[in-house]
Amino acid sequence: MRGTAKENTFRGSKSMVVIIAAGIAGAIVFGLVGVKVLFPSAPSDEWFVGKGAHKGMFVVYQLQQLDTNNDRPFKMMIYFKDQDSNGNWIAPVWIQDQSKTMNATLKLSSISLSPLATGNTSQEMSPYLDAYSNSLGWISAFANAAQPQSLSSAYWGKIANIGGAPISPTGTERIIEPAGAFNTTVVGWHKGLDNKIWIVQDFPYPVKALTYAEVTSGQPPILFAFDLLRTGTGNPPAPS
Repeated sequence: MRGTAKENTFRGSKSMVVIIAAGIAGAIVFGLVGVKVLFPSAPSDEWFVGKGAHKGMFVVYQLQQLDTNNDRPFKMMIYFKDQDSNGNWIAPVWIQDQSKTMNATLKLSSISLSPLATGNTSQEMSPYLDAYSNSLGWISAFANAAQPQSLSSAYWGKIANIGGAPISPTGTERIIEPAGAFNTTVVGWHKGLDNKIWIVQDFPYPVKALTYAEVTSGQPPILFAFDLLRTGTGNPPAPS
């Protein structure tokens, strides 16, 4: 049975109220969702070897590593030229050791920037690449893209080959390198002496390191050390 005109008008008004209320509720929900988009959470302080690397970037370091090149420092330039379909970096690399210069194009892992086998490096260059893995790339065993670490964490792990010494961030420090001034987090461990690695949050490698080999007596020799000499964007000139 149909209702009267008055009843139909009331029902229509009631339906309109429900629709308006639903619209207001939807607008509120939409507004809350919008708030999340407009105000994202604070950025993380996580770091790993390779963080901040980008196409066209280059870095130049002075490196020293125990038992490599008679413990004599040498220079290494790495150019992040391109990436393959797996995200690995195609990276021309130059080594300059006094009057000797050599180069190769490496494929660096997207996870740890470790050199992947390519078969195009000379025997003469192999010791320098080992020194790279054991110095600039050393800390990737603790902080890599698959296992990033917080720069405010109290513990990153233990170094098994020097008696299980714990490694962790120990504080912040502003340092001046040949490449410029940097606000860094110091990651280190103590084993006879303080061993330190200086990290900038959005830079792919540590900018400085000074570590010592473990010995039973006498002055410990340097295990590895490096300093950032230069960084920039664009195809760098090859060392002469």
